[in-house]
Amino acid sequence: MKKVKSRTFVASISFLIALFALSAVFVLPMTLRPASASSTGTETREKVILAAGSQDATELFVIDSGQPGPVVMVVGGMHGDGVAGYRSAQQISDYTIDRGKLLVLPAANKRAIQLGQRQVPGEEDLNRAFPKTAGQTPDNDLAAAIFSVVKEHRVDWIVDFHEEKDFRSQSRDADGQTLIYYPQASSQAVVEKVLTGLNTDISKSSEKFLLLRYPVKGSLVRSASELLGVNGFIFETCKKQALSTRMNYNLKATDLLLAELGMKSNPSQETREKVVLAKGTKYATDLYIIDSGKPGPVVMVIGGIHGNETAGYKAAHQVKDLTIKKGKLLVLPDANKRAVEADRRYVKGEGDLNRDFPRTSSQSGDNKLARAIYQVVKDYKVDWLMDMHEGYDYYKNKSTDSVGQTLIYYPANSTRYTVDDIVADLNKNISSSYRQFTLLRYPVKGSLARSAGQFLDVHSFIFETSQKTTLSTRVKYQLQAVNTLLGKLNM
Repeated sequence: MKKVKSRTFVASISFLIALFALSAVFVLPMTLRPASASSTGTETREKVILAAGSQDATELFVIDSGQPGPVVMVVGGMHGDGVAGYRSAQQISDYTIDRGKLLVLPAANKRAIQLGQRQVPGEEDLNRAFPKTAGQTPDNDLAAAIFSVVKEHRVDWIVDFHEEKDFRSQSRDADGQTLIYYPQASSQAVVEKVLTGLNTDISKSSEKFLLLRYPVKGSLVRSASELLGVNGFIFETCKKQALSTRMNYNLKATDLLLAELGMKSNPSQETREKVVLAKGTKYATDLYIIDSGKPGPVVMVIGGIHGNETAGYKAAHQVKDLTIKKGKLLVLPDANKRAVEADRRYVKGEGDLNRDFPRTSSQSGDNKLARAIYQVVKDYKVDWLMDMHEGYDYYKNKSTDSVGQTLIYYPANSTRYTVDDIVADLNKNISSSYRQFTLLRYPVKGSLARSAGQFLDVHSFIFETSQKTTLSTRVKYQLQAVNTLLGKLNM
């Protein structure tokens, strides 16, 4: 997309979080330092620091329903390169349960996560550091702290999220798409039901989950099961699938387990629907509607308004697979499907779709496709709209008219506060100021974001990546912006 006249705001928010515990080196029994606690009705929620005062300090979330029931522990980030695991666990830390207790350790090996590596260089694999025999102690302080949580809370079930490079069905050297459990009389029927629930909606046989026995020795699940009598399984997704898909599998496995244990009712309240927009016309394209079943904001994400802006529609196709906690998510991945198929900005002879939306409150759009899309925004009473685009260069290259690496919003209804956070979150990991995102106001007239913001009071913005970066990087930025938006809306 090209530059339009607008007023520039550069969003720069820095987050500085300092946490220093006064305790000495970690000593067993485990040191748990309360960080925060709150209660709603009979439920209590507490965040404590595990291994406080050490370089391995990390957060443990304790959700107690106040009603008798099982104790379940969910672990993510045992390996630092298992992104879906710790991101899913972070979402699970916000769960509400009907009975029992839920412990969530999203970032078990926090330093490895920060490095983006399986383990900290020079240190043992954390998932081989747990006791292998009854008389043994864990190999390091972090493993000891985690193992003590299992003992002190008398955990009944453990779910440990992991990821593999390939599908087990395709390679015996990989465990992707498997549920690996320690066989005990009380666990087999439950894990079989979880497996069946997972595979119900997976059509490809090669991508279905397989049930395996005996987690590797030294792993948390193996040690807790063999030595403490805990039921548990390692849950392995496959990195050949999109991050959003892997996260959905992690969340679904957890929901199925909690439902089977009677801890969480109606885990599948969410409904998914695919409808054909502009059906029966040459403009026909798929709209995906994800309804959480719970009250909340309505967010619409659009890709492919310009058919040659690849990252937008590829990212939107991943967004349609997301699971949300509340509200409704509408995803239109290929808005201008014929332009996408032709790999052109717009269909020859038809003009730019992103100039075809209303320019006054009395208009409805210049063609059938624009009118159909605009009607969706009205019919579903959309609260937030994100339109994914790409510029051919960087906005900060003043010798061009490109708006690559910008977020262009319509300034109304406190939209600024949220888009500020989206830009700040993106820029904190971009070292070059030249390549950082810039916040701009007023999308071009005739664009969907401008019309929805100006005439329908929607919080709306165009999100532009730069085609000077790799496609994978651009898709990553688009997905990061969506995740930050949904996170800010607690969806």
